[in-house]
Amino acid sequence: MSSRRATTTALVWDVDLTRADLRLALQSARSDAGWELTGAELDAEVDFLIHVGGHWAAGTVVERPADQLLARGVRAEPLG
Repeated sequence: MSSRRATTTALVWDVDLTRADLRLALQSARSDAGWELTGAELDAEVDFLIHVGGHWAAGTVVERPADQLLARGVRAEPLG
């Protein structure tokens, strides 16, 4: 989230965050990139990340071609 660059890929991590922690991290990352989300927009994005993140194991590389989310592969080395 903190790369501050547009991207079509993400790496799934298994981290110990509460929903509030994720919301704050996302809000900070978006704000740093110049995007201000409203409360409803921010909550919807947090809900989306929680929902889709639960579909893949930690280490999965997820890509977004057009309007889809696909697992591209899994990293061999451990995360963290």
